[in-house]
Amino acid sequence: PAVPAAPTSPGEACRYPLPMLFGANSCGPELAPLLKGAARRAEEADWIGTLDLLSPTLDEEAESHALPAGLHYLAGRALHEIGQPDAAREHLEAAAYLAPDQPAVWIDLARSHLTADAPRYAYRAARRALQLSAADHRAHYVLGRALLELKRGDEALEAFARATEICGGDADVWNAIGLVWLYRGELAAARTALETAVACASPPAYAHNNLGVVYERLGLYEWADREYARCLQRDPDHPTAARSRNRIAPFMAVRPWVGQSRLR
Repeated sequence: PAVPAAPTSPGEACRYPLPMLFGANSCGPELAPLLKGAARRAEEADWIGTLDLLSPTLDEEAESHALPAGLHYLAGRALHEIGQPDAAREHLEAAAYLAPDQPAVWIDLARSHLTADAPRYAYRAARRALQLSAADHRAHYVLGRALLELKRGDEALEAFARATEICGGDADVWNAIGLVWLYRGELAAARTALETAVACASPPAYAHNNLGVVYERLGLYEWADREYARCLQRDPDHPTAARSRNRIAPFMAVRPWVGQSRLR
């Protein structure tokens, strides 16, 4: 597959609206204020705060099996974001059962299956999300992730390319494209994708690290060091970036090719 064209304005962030599961009509008037408050915290990515609001109700109603879809969804999303994928998946599966017409629920369920190393289930959930909303770039992204895990790389690239056509400013999508090309040894294509990833709004630390790997393999050691440093600024506990900086330090000390490839 061809490398997707980089967007002219990759810094424009994609929007991630929460599904419409929090009104009185969907959860009852007694829980609507609680869920609206939790939804506001979720929109601010305050996942601990989201769980703090929901936990008392979760504890009280755990045995009743009568919790609304919105509560299950917000709890599942928050648990996933704080690194509890098994508990997250239980809630997201319940939300998908109760609100099967909401693509965002299936997208997040697919994400939880990927975290749990269950790509076949992730694939099914992503396909369901696409049936409900083919215009949601996140559905194409999680489908691509599942296809990668299933060793269907060309199909994964096609899914990622479709995601970039819908929203060109998602750093995770461009990072995934870059990794595919990096694993295949196509450094020029990997560089294009990962440079686009770090130009997006609020790129994740790992995108900088992956771009550093590409620059290092190209012999662009100063550029690689810059990206590893940016990775560590965003994530001081990144597992490899500090070691990578130490590894290329001897090349930095010689510096006969400042900003250039050692092969030139």
